[in-house]
Amino acid sequence: MKIDVEGAEARAVLGGIKFLELFDVAVIQMELLWFSMKMIDMETVELFLKEMHRLRYKAYLAKVNAAEVKLTIADIERWPLDVFWFKSRHL
Repeated sequence: MKIDVEGAEARAVLGGIKFLELFDVAVIQMELLWFSMKMIDMETVELFLKEMHRLRYKAYLAKVNAAEVKLTIADIERWPLDVFWFKSRHL
């Protein structure tokens, strides 16, 4: 699934939690403009990350060998704009 909603990706995912619970979405691709554009508060980011963890998604660098470069939550402010979220059982 590709999500491109100009900086509102976290809010879009949070609004679609039921969808992600019902359907087996293996990969979510999104651009993260949150930090570069200061478009989102940390409370929303933390809720988004908590839900992605609960749904067993892990963030990886969006490139050809994406599953080789896992992104850490501690470095979220330095993440690239393009991120793949892989559901853990699909790795």
